[in-house]
Amino acid sequence: SPAQFEGEKILHEAHKKAAQIIYDGEVQAEKRAQSIYMEARERQAQADSYYQKKVQESHRHADEILVSFQ
Repeated sequence: SPAQFEGEKILHEAHKKAAQIIYDGEVQAEKRAQSIYMEARERQAQADSYYQKKVQESHRHADEILVSFQ
């Protein structure tokens, strides 16, 4: 019947919309995860750089102390 066909069409459209909403949500979640990952990598790089700088400073300081004892 035409009413049944109309009902199936509405149902089909609803399924399509739901699938699109789910897909969009997944895309957004993926983008968010990617940006969190990139930010974490950036912070790790900054931390590594800071650590290296501190290690170099402490070596320099130790060398200065050794020189002053000679």
